[in-house]
Amino acid sequence: MQAERGEPFWSNLVERYQRPLASGLKTLIINYEPPWFNCCFCERCRRSFAEFARLDVEKVLAMTPKDIQELPDHAWGRFRSKQNERIVKNHVAAIHEIDPEVQVGICGPPYADWNAQRGMDIRLFEPEVVMHAPMIYRAPPEYEAAVRSTCGNVTAPVLPFLLASDIAVPRTFPLPEDVRLNMLATALSGGNGAILWVGIESLDAEYMNALRRSLEDIRVLQRYIVGGERERSVAVSPEFRGTRVVTVNGKELEVSAQSTVTPVRHWAWKSRDGSLLALVNFDREATHKMRLTAQGIGEAEALFGPPPQPAGDDLVVELAPHEFVALTW
Repeated sequence: MQAERGEPFWSNLVERYQRPLASGLKTLIINYEPPWFNCCFCERCRRSFAEFARLDVEKVLAMTPKDIQELPDHAWGRFRSKQNERIVKNHVAAIHEIDPEVQVGICGPPYADWNAQRGMDIRLFEPEVVMHAPMIYRAPPEYEAAVRSTCGNVTAPVLPFLLASDIAVPRTFPLPEDVRLNMLATALSGGNGAILWVGIESLDAEYMNALRRSLEDIRVLQRYIVGGERERSVAVSPEFRGTRVVTVNGKELEVSAQSTVTPVRHWAWKSRDGSLLALVNFDREATHKMRLTAQGIGEAEALFGPPPQPAGDDLVVELAPHEFVALTW
């Protein structure tokens, strides 16, 4: 719900955007990082929450913050998400009062069910927000999960901020190869680009080479992704090299000698140019062999990485540490 035009709040909000928009810019990204869940328990919010959750107002006023947060069905988190939706849409409305043609993006957290349940559901910002630029300053396995989740759950374009430096964010030290894999994960997840966060220092040549290499790879991959659809029928499973015998309740059982949890992630796309299956081994030390199953995959050729080996109607491919493989058919 938009604030009333006559309120001082509204006029102050519009005034604050007058200066940045005076230059005629047509794209604006708002950095939105409020507290999500552990706020605000004032009387006004409690009354609004009671109405939202259809609870007795007096009971809500008497509850502790902990009691409110522990109510079933993520009630408090959903309420906080709706509050954040109103705030963001008020900002967009203020911007559009000055210039309706300005496209507004949001820089904040990526989409995750946990975030949405605890007060930050970025899906609610659409359609007023036309671009998501989540900050994902994480190593590749965590980055991949966050960017995939965001691209798979929102409809507006996704251009994440990703870390491209070894000192910009404390306790996170990406290698140049990490930057390359994060760039690839963005494109393969359906992202529309990326914004690099490097802090105040310059990147050295190895980081620049990683970026150059990733962009060259993405240029080849994009024909299968842009205008394409995610392919759900492709199956990727680990091929284990050996087994071991364990005894459970006096019975001997043969199980895999390796963990069934693999650090290999995959993406599958289908477009008018054919099918694409891409895999990344996020393991920095070990090689992993994977079995690939899909209709027609026997005709696949390698765009990147080693050629796959036939295994009946399937294919098997071996990925070295940090290796990227892409097949088309």
